[in-house]
Amino acid sequence: MNDILQKFRAKENFQVSNVDISEAEITELERRLGVLFTPQYRDFLKRYGYMACFGPCIFGICKTDFSDYFSVEKWTNKARTERLPKEFAARPKNGVVVCDYGGGGYYFLICSGNESGKVILVLDELKGRRATEFWDSFNEFVASLSLNMDSLPERAASG
Repeated sequence: MNDILQKFRAKENFQVSNVDISEAEITELERRLGVLFTPQYRDFLKRYGYMACFGPCIFGICKTDFSDYFSVEKWTNKARTERLPKEFAARPKNGVVVCDYGGGGYYFLICSGNESGKVILVLDELKGRRATEFWDSFNEFVASLSLNMDSLPERAASG
């Protein structure tokens, strides 16, 4: 994961949590969301908490003034409780929102069942159904985000 995040580190406004996230905090978050996180996502939460830059954000645990914006709990609860039109498919209850899709939708990390570990994209334009694109693991999803980083602004040189 460190290698994957190197591309993000060079970008403007890069940030991760600079405080330790304990196993107890992760377990309590799992309890509140009713899921068991995958090992890759648990590792991400422990090491980084969340990740943001001028570009994509990966939701997790944040203990700053921006904690609501970067909170996997906030985004997951929002997705689960949004009033959807009747023709929309129900959102996955066995997953958590790890990233939002700017055009209307969410990236869900599936935490249980036969697709456990996959990240799927659920789109409003598809009436809440999943897109055909998916990733076999959380790390694969983060790596795919890093492939699109070249067009984003670089961090300003300090000096």
